[in-house]
Amino acid sequence: MTKQEYLDRLKEMHPDASYARIVNALNEAIKDFSYRTNILTGTFTQNTVVDRRYYELDDDIIEIKSVDVNDKVALKLVGRPETRDIL
Repeated sequence: MTKQEYLDRLKEMHPDASYARIVNALNEAIKDFSYRTNILTGTFTQNTVVDRRYYELDDDIIEIKSVDVNDKVALKLVGRPETRDIL
């Protein structure tokens, strides 16, 4: 089914709803589905600074599954760090 077919079908079911409102609702449903199923994956690049562990992240990042530094997997810290550098 095409997007237009979905819109037309939903417009029949909700004749008082505008197409803009229907499109917004469909887009929200797509985002929710993608988030719940982890269907979308991507990569992001971040420049790092020596001795700094905390960085601002892009708002599009939902979950971090792994981190690579200089093409090597960075291990997760287990326990508490020796020093704290929370911003």
